[in-house]
Amino acid sequence: MANEGFSDYNSMFVTLRKRLSHNLQFDFNYTYSHSIDNGSTVSNENGNFEPGVTSVMCDVTDTSACRGNSEFDATHQISGEFVYDLPFGRGQMFGKGSGWLLNEAIGGWQISGIQTWRTGLAFTANGTDIAQFDTVSLAADTGVLFTGTQSAVSSNIHIDTANNNEVQFFANPTNATAAFSPVTGLQSGSRDTLRGPHFSNLDLAVSKNFPLLNERYKLQFRAEAYNAFNHPNFGIPDTGVTSGRFGVISGLAGQEPSRVMQFALRFDF
Repeated sequence: MANEGFSDYNSMFVTLRKRLSHNLQFDFNYTYSHSIDNGSTVSNENGNFEPGVTSVMCDVTDTSACRGNSEFDATHQISGEFVYDLPFGRGQMFGKGSGWLLNEAIGGWQISGIQTWRTGLAFTANGTDIAQFDTVSLAADTGVLFTGTQSAVSSNIHIDTANNNEVQFFANPTNATAAFSPVTGLQSGSRDTLRGPHFSNLDLAVSKNFPLLNERYKLQFRAEAYNAFNHPNFGIPDTGVTSGRFGVISGLAGQEPSRVMQFALRFDF
């Protein structure tokens, strides 16, 4: 944001940690935060504008008019990881007296995982199909003011059968479009008043340890699944109120398009 930029960030961080006992250990982290600025990218990004991002000063006569949610602001964020040794096999709750062969089959299994989740990122509804949005910006573009209600822009991602079966972010795209009005005179458009889709991902792993020669050596089989539940995380929808595609989602939020699995065999000596 050059030398006219300012930002403010406040947060609360809570963590819950369980050290290894009864075959289980985990970390749980929660962050409640709010980031505010008057522009989340550089003032002039060499003309490379990003959908939903304020790439130029929205009001060169009053920089505080641009003040709003940062485009990277996520109100709630949760992350956690766990490791659990299944209670089967020699010395465990079930099958603690197992012989060698049975223990090789049921013992040494472990499940682990990493979960991440956050609320949607802030984005701006634009009066044109590019990111600048008002008549007092550096580019003097037209823009939109949020004049409706929050219920009008409520989200419900669904297939819009009335519009070429496209993926639609807004519960009612007609009401969402009507919630914005064009700016007049030297007004500034409303910046980052909307929130995009939330993000959620779970990676899981299952492993099996095979002790060899009185546990002097160990063989481990491991299967890992990234995005284990094959859950799609949608990107920011089309932000152009006048584009005819307002709210249409056409991409994912920086993740593998589907579940990815890998297998490994490891020998420790």
